[in-house]
Amino acid sequence: MRMENFEQCLARLIKEHKLNYSELTNLLNYRSKNTLHRILTGESGEKSRSKVFNDIVNNDNIGFSKKDIEELELALEISLIGNEKFEAMSEMRNLLRKNDVKPEEVYITDIESMKLIPLGELKNKIKDFDNEIIIINCCWAAISRCLTELMAESPNTKILHYMVISDDTAETIRKIGRILPMIFNHGYMGYSVRKKMNDINIPNELSYNLIAIRSKTKSGKMYGYQLIMNNENRGYLTNESYHLFDYLQNIVTQNNQKALQIKTTYDQISSADAYLKFTEHYYKMEANNTIYTFKPDICFNYVNAEITKAAFFDGIKQLGIEDLFTNSIVKKLEAVHQKRFENIFTKKKVTQHVCTEKGLKNFAQ
Repeated sequence: MRMENFEQCLARLIKEHKLNYSELTNLLNYRSKNTLHRILTGESGEKSRSKVFNDIVNNDNIGFSKKDIEELELALEISLIGNEKFEAMSEMRNLLRKNDVKPEEVYITDIESMKLIPLGELKNKIKDFDNEIIIINCCWAAISRCLTELMAESPNTKILHYMVISDDTAETIRKIGRILPMIFNHGYMGYSVRKKMNDINIPNELSYNLIAIRSKTKSGKMYGYQLIMNNENRGYLTNESYHLFDYLQNIVTQNNQKALQIKTTYDQISSADAYLKFTEHYYKMEANNTIYTFKPDICFNYVNAEITKAAFFDGIKQLGIEDLFTNSIVKKLEAVHQKRFENIFTKKKVTQHVCTEKGLKNFAQ
């Protein structure tokens, strides 16, 4: 995608259509060339850019094609919100447009036999075992697809994923998009930690792309495997001691305090107090932070507490747990939810939510 701001795009189109300042000024009925000059030198603000864009759109004599106008409109949006936010928004949109084309197969070289085997062969070897897996980075679609299949075939498989992310929001969203099949699985839990330039506080082990597997057979015998990935489709397999898993688990656990959970899960409402703490955790996670949400329907916190309270009571009645929620707990929940709702519309950070057309229709109804 060509990333141009408004002045860059307009300057290019003027050149491509062999126009000059005077000709375009006359076509747009401007009194002075100053208007265009200020636009093209980046001196004008949002209102001036929007006015020039609208004047161009409504003028049939300039000769800009439909494609030219679309490019100019895109450039106007980029100028308004900046390259970084625009790229992040584009990646969120792409999550909805993903096709079902399977990624390329992953091939790994077995160090013992020096044979090149597909990752699916290792998956089939351990699918009847109880598996614990630690993934360090490896945010690739092919890896995600294979391990998602493993979790489906081996329900006792548990995955702990730890990824290091940068300040590039668009790249972070791309990574999350690639591993979405795994994230939706009950056996998956992931954490991310943000790495800044020359950050010496992150252990070297967390800079690699590797997967450690500890497998236990029905008879209790233990096996260990390590995958060291060169890239998304090639890597090396070693039959390491399963104690390597413990070593990596220890490193990951030590860094969990400065990590952010990729997803928040709540298995079962065991008590009203536990549910209250869960809701408070959500508020703390969202408070005055940038929020990118990928969810089929509208988020609960986009609706005022007065409206959602009735829906909440309907929900707990259907679950048959209304006796757990005293008036005191309900008031606290209402206060926390109202803070979540107000945070969405008052914070100074980006909020972007991607949902399905069906989800929007259901919300409207």
